[in-house]
Amino acid sequence: EIRKKLDSFCKRRSLDGSMILEKVIDRLIELKYLDDARFIQNYTNDRINFAPRGKRLIRMELIKRGISKDSLEQEFGRIEIDECELANNLALKYARKLEGLDKNKFRQRMFGFLGRKGFSPDTIYKVLTRC
Repeated sequence: EIRKKLDSFCKRRSLDGSMILEKVIDRLIELKYLDDARFIQNYTNDRINFAPRGKRLIRMELIKRGISKDSLEQEFGRIEIDECELANNLALKYARKLEGLDKNKFRQRMFGFLGRKGFSPDTIYKVLTRC
């Protein structure tokens, strides 16, 4: 992403981008601004705290952002995510909207909601048995 942006910047300014590009990228790596491991940790923590999602959806979002699968799997194994707790908190919030529905309709909508949030079916079943 940075490489693309710097390249377009250099083209707009009619600069020789190859030399500038490599120097800037090296400097960003040196300052640890371009560190995939750190980005994965920060992104995952932000997702858990501010916009809860399941592991599956967080993994897909990081791949979409350009993180390699190898570094993702390496770092994702180190991060502890309590999916049951996250899913349970989301389910309690969403349950208020579903008040008045019969049990089957409630479970069906809750399953769909939690599935769209990236939680595995096993986690969803565990949460639904609590409700």
